[in-house]
Amino acid sequence: MKQKTLLQNNPNPLITADLSFIPLGVGTSVGTYIQKAYDAMSRVKGITLIPSGMSTSIEASDMNAVFDVVKAGREALVSAGVQRIYMVLKIDDRYDKPHGLEYKKKRMISKT
Repeated sequence: MKQKTLLQNNPNPLITADLSFIPLGVGTSVGTYIQKAYDAMSRVKGITLIPSGMSTSIEASDMNAVFDVVKAGREALVSAGVQRIYMVLKIDDRYDKPHGLEYKKKRMISKT
């Protein structure tokens, strides 16, 4: 029997990610820069963004969309004059169940 690939098991995977940008060398107040990055990221089609005080959560149906979000935010910061950018990207690439960010949040809250 031929084993199914991950995409055959679930042809519509749901990828969740968490992205933080830290502009370096621009002083202690970075909110203006982060807003520019968020505005650029929000123009990427086919994704959901949920901002928080420390990072932005991303929900997408394919990995390219996640990387498009990273690229858009990075390019906005470079265009704003940031000379050095520290980025943290965490990805949950799940194929067995389409659990998005809202499901994960509700599940976490219901267990507390």
